[in-house]
Amino acid sequence: ALAHVWQVTKEEIHHYFVGSKLLWSDIKTSFSIISRLLNGHTLTRRERRQLTRTTADIFRLVPFAFFVIVPFMEL
Repeated sequence: ALAHVWQVTKEEIHHYFVGSKLLWSDIKTSFSIISRLLNGHTLTRRERRQLTRTTADIFRLVPFAFFVIVPFMEL
């Protein structure tokens, strides 16, 4: 039973680690898109969808972080 719990824990940590790396990559891409937008370029449909998805992901991260960080602050 303990080995199963350890395996599940490792899988969850890996899942969130990979997801964090993907989110960071999306944020970097979005910053470059925003900088081009501020310089007067127009957005393609793909770029607009990228910005929308990344913004939504960040807004979803805020409540998640609240529920994860606050309990660990007790430790």
